[in-house]
Amino acid sequence: LRTGQPLPAPTPPEIAAMAVKQARLTLATTALPPVAAVRELRGQLLKYLDYLPPAAAADVRQGIITAETLAAVEAAFAPLHSV
Repeated sequence: LRTGQPLPAPTPPEIAAMAVKQARLTLATTALPPVAAVRELRGQLLKYLDYLPPAAAADVRQGIITAETLAAVEAAFAPLHSV
């Protein structure tokens, strides 16, 4: 930032880590039941896909829209760790 140069875009593994961290923090701090909290998170988690190549995003999207547990969210983002 001091140089005026934009920061590099986050890598797919960094995006996955941020999304999963948000899910964990939300589940740790919400009063909602876990299934309801994950359902509420789906829309927010889909926003992370805007920063991915379309092919990678397509694979992750299906997992997110069907996730109902933290484990399912983690599994949805797992393929990004190898991109």
